[in-house]
Amino acid sequence: MATVVDFAACELLLHTKFPNLTQKGVLFNAHALPGSHLHQRFASAVAAAPHMRVDVMLHGTHEANIASVLAQGLRRDRARSGGFWLTDCAVTAGQYARGASRLVAFAVLRPVEAAGAASIYVLTLEQEALILPLFILSP
Repeated sequence: MATVVDFAACELLLHTKFPNLTQKGVLFNAHALPGSHLHQRFASAVAAAPHMRVDVMLHGTHEANIASVLAQGLRRDRARSGGFWLTDCAVTAGQYARGASRLVAFAVLRPVEAAGAASIYVLTLEQEALILPLFILSP
């Protein structure tokens, strides 16, 4: 498979979209490296969907869930309310973190919006393959 996730581009996008969150620290998720199950699953989805683009969005969860999310990604059997919730808003992600001091930043495969369309504030996805946990943020 020739498709790999451009981690440098994702990190640049992360710093551009969330500059206040990335000042204290960004840790890379080693479970997302090329060759890992998570990376292969996401790269396959990217290759199969040229009409979609890779974005970076945030996910808030309880601190006790972070290690599992990094190692396994978001799992369908643990999803609430119709799918996986990701957001462009750090405040919203923080509310879902329920007291956790860290957030998870995901590479997200999402539809290309029409020219001039507003950014998606909250995105709900139902397919595990469309998301890759890349970074831990310590706001």
